[in-house]
Amino acid sequence: MKKPTVSSHRFKVGQTVFYTPGVSGRSGVFTIMQRLPPESSDNQYRIKSADEPFDRVVKESELETAM
Repeated sequence: MKKPTVSSHRFKVGQTVFYTPGVSGRSGVFTIMQRLPPESSDNQYRIKSADEPFDRVVKESELETAM
């Protein structure tokens, strides 16, 4: 049998996105640094803000395209 395919990532490395955390955290504009394997059925990304010295791992459902 063939394995079910995971949906492709919606965002590209280097793309600017708006992050809206589900429960806690700082929302704002971030850059996609890396695409990560999905958790459950939601793709994940490593993102970075120019205003913070660290990066974050977030779910695709928490991201929107930045204008």
